[in-house]
Amino acid sequence: QSKLSEPFPVTMFQGKLAQSESAEAFRTLRGRMALQTGSSESNCRVSIITSALPEEGKSTVSTNTAAIFALTKSKTILIDLDLRKPRVHQYLALDPNHSGIAEYFDGDATLEEVTQSVEGIPGLHVISGGAKRFAGGAFAAEEQLPKLLEKLKGEYDQIILDTAPVLAVSDTLMI
Repeated sequence: QSKLSEPFPVTMFQGKLAQSESAEAFRTLRGRMALQTGSSESNCRVSIITSALPEEGKSTVSTNTAAIFALTKSKTILIDLDLRKPRVHQYLALDPNHSGIAEYFDGDATLEEVTQSVEGIPGLHVISGGAKRFAGGAFAAEEQLPKLLEKLKGEYDQIILDTAPVLAVSDTLMI
C-alpha cells in the first residue's frame, strides 16, 4: 500500500509550497533539462526517470518534473511504466482502475482511452499503469513502446517516463 495520504504534485507549485526549496529544485531541474535541448521550445524531449531501488523517489521526481513542465506551458505527458507497482495515479489523484498503459499494450484500450488530463495542471496528460499488473520480467512494451513514443512526439513537448527501479527488476533495462 502507498504511504501517500494526498496528491503531492498538484499542490507542489501552488499556495505555500510554491516558494519552497523543493519547488525551486524542480524549477531548477526543468531549466537544466531545457538547456540540454538548447531551448525549452525545441523538439519533443523524452526523459526516463528511474532509481536503483524501490522507494527512492522516482515517482515523486517524475510527477513533479512533469507538473513543472506543464505549468510552464510545455505540453507534457507522463507515462507510468512501472507495471509491477504503478504509483503515478496516486500522486495525481487519478482512478487506479482506469485503463492505462498495460491495457494499451495488451490491445484492450486505445491511446485516447488511456490518456487522462490532470485537474489543476493544464497541459499535463497522464497514461497511468492501468488496472492490470505484470509480475514477470517479460516487459510488454519492448516492441510497442518505440511506436507509441514516435506517435506522442508529434503531440507533446515533453514525454516523461516513470519506470521501475533498475536493480530490483529488469523491466527498465528493456526500455
